[in-house]
Amino acid sequence: MVRWVSALVAMAIGLGGGIARAGEQNALPAFDLVSRSGATVASTALSNQARWVLIYVSTACGSCDRLLAALEQWKPTLRQDRIVVVIRGARDAAESYAKQHADAAGMEWYADADAQGARALGLQHEPALVAIENGRVAWTVTGVLNDPRAVEPIIRNWTVP
Repeated sequence: MVRWVSALVAMAIGLGGGIARAGEQNALPAFDLVSRSGATVASTALSNQARWVLIYVSTACGSCDRLLAALEQWKPTLRQDRIVVVIRGARDAAESYAKQHADAAGMEWYADADAQGARALGLQHEPALVAIENGRVAWTVTGVLNDPRAVEPIIRNWTVP
């Protein structure tokens, strides 16, 4: 675990301003999102997987665009059922953004219309990666991710059984 935390911190420093948090796990906070169909979905219902990653993006974020484009390239070798994309913004804006990015990558996506999810998770920057294990937040990486290849191993290793 110490090596994992050290690797996260080292990676955050190399990401150009990113922040990594790991350590004591806290329960995934309660918040509601809106699905592509317009239904309200509780944070606890976002995934039924034991280990999954929430990728939080916004519609006006170049780093977010690059990360989702990279996810599309990695799609053949990723466990997509372990990745959930949350888009900050109203459902209509999130849907438009998703059609350009997340839908193309084949990822399940939700809109965070009132930024309730960002506040509950303590996110101040996008994009953000939030790793969930057994309903608890295991670690978070947030900030400017200039090169998505820097986080590819983290996403891949976390989503592999």
